[in-house]
Formats: sequence, C-alpha cells, structure tokens
Amino acid sequence: VPPGKYKFRVQSLDEANPELISGKTLAITVLPPWWLNWLAYIVYILAGIGLLILAWKMVLFILKRKNDVYIDRRLCELKIKFFTTISYELRTPLMLIKAPLQELKEKENFSSKGKWYIDLIEKNTDQMLQLVNQILDFQKIHNGKMHLNVSLIDLNEIMDSFYKEFRILSEENEVTYSFHLTDNVIMLWADKGKLNIVIRNIISNVFKFTPSGKSITVSTGITKNGKKCYIRIEDSSSIEIPGNKTSKISERFSQGETSWDPHYQGTDIDLALSKELIHLHHGSIVVKNRENQGTVFTVELLLGKKHYKNSEVTFCME
Repeated sequence: VPPGKYKFRVQSLDEANPELISGKTLAITVLPPWWLNWLAYIVYILAGIGLLILAWKMVLFILKRKNDVYIDRRLCELKIKFFTTISYELRTPLMLIKAPLQELKEKENFSSKGKWYIDLIEKNTDQMLQLVNQILDFQKIHNGKMHLNVSLIDLNEIMDSFYKEFRILSEENEVTYSFHLTDNVIMLWADKGKLNIVIRNIISNVFKFTPSGKSITVSTGITKNGKKCYIRIEDSSSIEIPGNKTSKISERFSQGETSWDPHYQGTDIDLALSKELIHLHHGSIVVKNRENQGTVFTVELLLGKKHYKNSEVTFCME
C-alpha cells in the first residue's frame, strides 16, 4: 500500500429492520519507509551537494595537473631550444680553438709551463665540446630522432677501459679506486658509444662527490634471474645526495647543489642524458643513498636483443 492517509469504513445491515444501517469509520495513516522520509531527503540533498563539490574539485585538480604538465613541457622545450641554439653557436668557435691547439702541440716546442698551459686549454676545450654535444644529443632524444647503433659488446672489456681512464684522476684526488668485475663473460647488445657516455658521466659525477681519503668501487654482474646485467658504482663518503636530488636525476638542466666542493657548480645534463640513453636501451638507473655511507648508482640492462624494435635501432656486426 502506498504511503498516505486512508479511511476504513464498516457498515452493518439488520435483516429484521432493513432501514436500520449502522457503521464505523477507522482512519489509517501508512507511513513512508525510512529511506523516503524527510530526514532521508535532507541526507540525499546534502550528499548530492557534497558529490557536486567533490566533482568540481576533481575537475579543477585535473585541469591544474594538465596545465602544470603543459607548462613543464613548454619550459622544457624552451630550455632545450635555448641551450641548443647556444650549443650551435659555441661549437664552431670551440672547434676552431681545438684544431690550432693540435697543430701547436705537434709542431711547436714549448717550455714545460707552456705545455702545461696548452694541455689545460685543450682539456677545458674538450670538456666544453663534450657538454655541447650532450645538449645536442638531448635535443635529438627530445625530438625522437636519437637512433641506436646496437652491436654485441663485452661489458667487462668496456669497464676495464674506464678503470684505466680514471686511474690518474683517482691518484690526483687521493681516492681509492677499485674494480670488481664478474668472472662471467657478459655479452651485451648495446650502442657502445652511448653506453660509454653513460658510464663516463656517472663515474665522473661520483668523483665530484667523493672527497680525498674515501673510495669508489665499480662492479658488474648478472641478476639472479639471468635476464639482466648490472653496473654498480658506489662511493664510501658520508655525503649523500638529497632525496629530492635523486628523484630529479632525470630532470633536464637542474642545477647541481650538493657537491662537497663549494667551488663545484654545474648542471646535471650529463646525468639526465645518461638516464635518457639507458631508457632508449630499455634499461634503468637507480640511485640509492646509504646513511653515512655515500651513494650507489646501479645501471641495469636487459640481456639479449628481443626487447629492441627494428624502428628504433640498427643492428651492427663488429
């Protein structure tokens, strides 16, 4: 019976006296169920208003996130465009400096101090050229034009060359520099030139954060499941990279702030480029701080070549 007010009437008829009619009326009120009473309607209205407010806030949040992403993307594009333009402008004069330096070193005789100055100029010119080339590589990656030339390489052989390359720097900085390479032969499908850039950038940054008297250890190996190989670079300093720094290691052109050397100021383009290059290899770079024990960089790369697409790489046979 629907909710409402009803009247129940009863009449009686006396057969002995048909004209005598008597009756009773009973008023009945059927109340609505609890979910249809006025209190429930108030709750429904309040809940509806709450849902509308929540939906409005969600829309505003989504719009804000989209706007933030758009702004970040535009800023990134403007930064890359700016640095790329500057890089093209710098590259030509740097090459014009480097070529005469080579000729001077080969054909002219200098005093020991003169040779030291020439070597210093050449070293800094090479560093500038390296930075310029990394910025240009960043532009290629951003525009989706970076192409890998993948070949089968011996990872331990590459790592051994970096031991020789940084050994003099470790002696100059009084840093213990040790390698622990796995006895297993690790044959890896990768772009040798790009992988060299990644390893060199990471080791260079670890040296920047490692003071005299401390140590740097480089190791290689294969993961337990046998699907990946890894390169681990760790230092024993008590200086840690802050959490916001490790989370932004792939952020383009962020300013370095945490070097132990107060005179060291620079961008993290090298680390950002390294992460992008490893991403092109379908690998990963993980950075972990160890309390009072320094930082560990771990690069993981997939073994085999099934993960590469023909559209993104060119397979070379060495």
